[in-house]
Amino acid sequence: MNADFVAASPSEDIWTKTMDFLNMPDWLKLEMVQSAGAKIVHVVIWLIISWILLKLLCQVLRKITSMKMSPQASRLTVKIVKNAGYIIIGVEAFALMGFDILTLLGAASIIGVAVGFASQTSLSNIISGLFLVGEKQINLGDMIEVDGITGNVDSINLMSVQLRLPNNTMVRIPNEMIIKNPVSNITRFSTRRCDLDLGVDYNCDIEHVMDILREVIKANKMCLDDPAATVMFTGFQDSSLGFKVGAWCLKENFLDCQSSLAHDIKHRFAAEGISFPFPTRSVESRTPIKVEITGTSEKNQ
Repeated sequence: MNADFVAASPSEDIWTKTMDFLNMPDWLKLEMVQSAGAKIVHVVIWLIISWILLKLLCQVLRKITSMKMSPQASRLTVKIVKNAGYIIIGVEAFALMGFDILTLLGAASIIGVAVGFASQTSLSNIISGLFLVGEKQINLGDMIEVDGITGNVDSINLMSVQLRLPNNTMVRIPNEMIIKNPVSNITRFSTRRCDLDLGVDYNCDIEHVMDILREVIKANKMCLDDPAATVMFTGFQDSSLGFKVGAWCLKENFLDCQSSLAHDIKHRFAAEGISFPFPTRSVESRTPIKVEITGTSEKNQ
């Protein structure tokens, strides 16, 4: 029998067809496949190059804005440009893939309106964040107090301000809350005043006590001569004579100055024989009180 007419086995036929498919590049020559592949390669190249350019732009912008803007305004500007760049890169990538940009923008605007109505609080926080940066009343590193919370400003974002508390706890406060509530900027100025309220025994001479307080303030190295310290007699308290001391110091020395000043006053008063009286209370009873003395059977009435 002629070899040309020998039928191939089923396994050999499958193997032949598989190899023909793998070796046959006809499917790569299809226009649709070539077009899709070219678009994917184009989009990948666009994403890589645009991402590198955006990163370089942000670095240059950060250096420029840091010289002409406050730190929080510089950081916020760079963040806005970066997010806007991501949006532009994404839209252009869809355009390179063949999508209709107008249709995408129309759908995005409809979704944006719906999301805007659903997240009015978020929009309010964003607008409040822009006001915070524009007013420059709060800067990075400032110690502020808002709604009973005191901490250092760690970052000012579009949605919130992050405070670092003295115990190293991070607290996030919405920008809208800062705009609507009174905020105390404790470290806004270079100097602060240490206020101490104290009371001495009624037998003490008022002028002598005030002179001693002035001497203690003058001897403390952390207290400033200008502005001048305040020493005043505040009046007659329940069991003592009241005095108020207000000594100025640099803001970075506030806690140390407050502690050392109280320490110096206590030791100087002890040396001068000036005492801090304990609060006294008089208790009057209109009914007999029985007092039992431990260890005896005696009772007083």
